[in-house]
Amino acid sequence: MKVTATDRATEIVAEMARRRRGSLSITIGTGCCESTAPFLYEDFWPGPDQEQVGEVAGVAVFAPEYLR
Repeated sequence: MKVTATDRATEIVAEMARRRRGSLSITIGTGCCESTAPFLYEDFWPGPDQEQVGEVAGVAVFAPEYLR
């Protein structure tokens, strides 16, 4: 899996990192309602099947095994 982000997405993630106190991470959501989409969380612990697949603005991006 290759992680890429638009310039604007990178700016937003960097701004959120400056504003938040906790640790940020991005996870690729795969639920029934939100489809496959990135979600930015503060103080989120990825599940046991998730692995880091990249970074955006210094924030780790995680994806479940079956998407990698």
